[in-house]
This record gives sequence, structure tokens and C-alpha cells, in this order.
Amino acid sequence: MMLISELKKLSKQHKVDQVRFIRHGFQPMLIEVTSQQGNDIELLTDHLRQPLRVQSLPEAYAICRKAGIHQAKLQQYIPQDEACAGNSSLHQERDMTLRF
Repeated sequence: MMLISELKKLSKQHKVDQVRFIRHGFQPMLIEVTSQQGNDIELLTDHLRQPLRVQSLPEAYAICRKAGIHQAKLQQYIPQDEACAGNSSLHQERDMTLRF
């Protein structure tokens, strides 16, 4: 678990490898950070150390910009019942690179 202040510190030290916005269906997004410090993958948390949940991309962008991050990957998981309509493979997860 990582506070926004810790993300800012790592960003200033250029130790952030990747930031990922993760959304499952229509649930709020989580922000996942991979850093060079221990090569850990951690969720961004609020001041109570609860996973930070954001409702929209602009909200996630604002949090990252304040920390000096200007690129992330979006990973969306589409519920199986929505993905089964038709012959497409929408249920497969794909990362989309975002620059902001």
C-alpha cells in the first residue's frame, strides 16, 4: 500500500516503473504502482491506508499529475456476461497506454 506522498517522492527520484489504472466492470478504478524500490507492485491508498478508488480518468490523471506522473496504462476487465454477447473476445484484458 502506498500513499500519494510516497508516490510523489518516488517520482521525484525517478523510481516509478509503471502506473496502471485498473477497472473491473463499472466499479471505481484502482491505481497500481510498480516501483524500482523493492520492485514492488502496490495500490495507491488514502490517508487511512485504504485503497484509493477513483470514479473517472480525469480524477486519476489529476492525482498522477500532482505526483509528477504523466503516463499510465489502463487495464479494464469486462464482466463475462457483457463479453459473451456476439462472437468477439471482449473479455480479454488489454492494456492501453495513456499520456496526460
